[in-house]
Amino acid sequence: MFARQATEEDVELILDIFNSRQKVVAPESGTEGEIWARDFIQGYPDPSPAWLLSESEDSEPVAAGNLYPNSNAKRFQAEISVRPGLSRVEEVVSYFLTMAREQSPDYAFWTNCNQNDHEFNQALSSLGLKVNRYFNSLRRELGDELEPQLPENVSTRLLDIASDEDVKIWHDLRVDAFSKHFGFKARAFEEFLAIMRKDPMMQIAQVHLLFEGDKAAGYIWLSDEASHEQIGYVTQLGVAYDFQGRGYGKYLLSKAISIYAQLGFKHIDLGVDTQNETGALKLYENLGFKVITTWVQYEA
Repeated sequence: MFARQATEEDVELILDIFNSRQKVVAPESGTEGEIWARDFIQGYPDPSPAWLLSESEDSEPVAAGNLYPNSNAKRFQAEISVRPGLSRVEEVVSYFLTMAREQSPDYAFWTNCNQNDHEFNQALSSLGLKVNRYFNSLRRELGDELEPQLPENVSTRLLDIASDEDVKIWHDLRVDAFSKHFGFKARAFEEFLAIMRKDPMMQIAQVHLLFEGDKAAGYIWLSDEASHEQIGYVTQLGVAYDFQGRGYGKYLLSKAISIYAQLGFKHIDLGVDTQNETGALKLYENLGFKVITTWVQYEA
């Protein structure tokens, strides 16, 4: 197959490749938008090129992918899509798997697909990849929800991405809240700071920090990447271990629900590891979230 590096001019092409497959295997999830495509081209968290694959140099691309290397975790989190109906999935995945082995043979290779995408699941299994996790996409319909009442001695404020102090608070909360979660590898603060300030997704994001007294206790990271579908998205919700069990996760998620409801969005989405042991899934269900689809993560 012929491969060329994607550029900013390929945004619509990349969206067409990914969304055409999404509409077939997981139409309930909605479509990706322009900001997502630009992030895909840039690579995250470590910058990496996106590639377009075609039969020949002059033919229309049939697939797109980015290896998304993570030098901190020493793995690739590859994101790959193939136009539906072409029966080229195994060939395309094999191409990116070979590329990963050539670039960093000591890195793990992770990728995912929807559980309803039988062709993709079969291809990954045939190439020897093994399932390591299942993730659910959850959704809640929005109405006229009001902002929840703050718990006693609690305050919240928006993170200022230009403030080193604010980003340090956020970084430390993430490390505390997620240090025991599957696949999480903490980055040094200076590295995290540089990544967040370069990430185009932060242009459409807001991070709400929660404090108990003067101590940082939790945060919720929201993204408007699906605003073209009138869907708000919770990228991450974290509560420091010493502050868990006090209802702060429920408050932060209720706050996110009210924010998107007041913006006139129709739904709010989030993802959850089905093997999460923190009780997060129960919290989401209690607040009205329902599973809309499931994603399967493979590794090699």
